[in-house]
Amino acid sequence: MKLEGFKKVDYNTLQSEIKKVYDSDQVPEIQIAAQINVKSVQTVKNAFQPDKQVVSDEILTNILNALGLNSFIIWQNGERTYYIKN
Repeated sequence: MKLEGFKKVDYNTLQSEIKKVYDSDQVPEIQIAAQINVKSVQTVKNAFQPDKQVVSDEILTNILNALGLNSFIIWQNGERTYYIKN
């Protein structure tokens, strides 16, 4: 599926983009946890796992929004697809 203004990326690429934004903003994990209303900082840490997605789509999307990363997740044909703004 093509979406104008967005490019499809794999999970590792999405993680690289998340890390870039996280490193440049230097927002503490505790602040992100409070902003997305989760009880544990470990949930935020789990969202930064580079190998595979271990948090729900909802949590990951909330973290993406908290970091200001214009991206989203779509389920298509039984697979997650990740998109980020060009």
